[in-house]
Amino acid sequence: RAIIQAELARLRWLLRCWESVARDEQASASQPSIPGTLLVDMALLSLRLMDVQGAYRLIQRAATAGETDINLHSRVCQVACDAAMCQMLREPNSMSGADLSRGSHGEALLEEFRETLLQNGYVPEVLLQVTGATSTIDFSNGDLSESFERRMLESREGVGPTSTLTDLVRMFLLRRKLPLARLFQLLSSECCKLLLRMQAVTVFQGPACKLISVDEALRLVSVDRSLLSDLYCFSNIKVWPLEDDILIATDQQDWPCPGFEPVMFLSDDSLALATAAPRLEVD
Repeated sequence: RAIIQAELARLRWLLRCWESVARDEQASASQPSIPGTLLVDMALLSLRLMDVQGAYRLIQRAATAGETDINLHSRVCQVACDAAMCQMLREPNSMSGADLSRGSHGEALLEEFRETLLQNGYVPEVLLQVTGATSTIDFSNGDLSESFERRMLESREGVGPTSTLTDLVRMFLLRRKLPLARLFQLLSSECCKLLLRMQAVTVFQGPACKLISVDEALRLVSVDRSLLSDLYCFSNIKVWPLEDDILIATDQQDWPCPGFEPVMFLSDDSLALATAAPRLEVD
């Protein structure tokens, strides 16, 4: 921790030096470019110190900077949104906007969500085939997500997964962002709104990844769909295909922080127990 703090202090000193030069040359036409990469590096270190809000502010600033490492910025922005979502989940009354009790409209919409996934081939055998994963355990390794996504997109040109299945997997298993308008094409309007109210899905705006509150997101999708052009979303849950008719949701965010203990991904021992358990009908 001390090493990280020392490195962050060094980067802050460099940032202050740049800001001082920028003020001196404010009237000049050749103002120095904003050090976007520096801000991204500071955000990474802030996240490692669990300073979620500080990292999010740095990412916001980096998004409006000049030249920066686009790939690094995208990766850190995703992590920052993950961490910011954890902060939101700890707020009073979070995840309390949907009635999921037996016989409720919310329960019916969750069943609709499940049926949509299964009807489009969201089952273990199909997903292993289209992604090239050797086991569903591979989906817990975020470093493999890019190769799985690339294989699906490339194979889709021939005899591969449909665009619907591809985007459902990208959204709910590989942790990729989608345009919010696309989510409303994949799922019914009411189902999407339920996921927003449950905070199973988070909406953000533009390259700055500005988080949009649940209330604001619901207002926008209810007023005018044309307003969704600059809005994107990512899933806060990972939906695992356990068997051909069983889906299990866990937290996408799998590292703990104060006030938040995640439901971890399905490990090999969990999968073995679930597979070996007898299937019995229940009331």
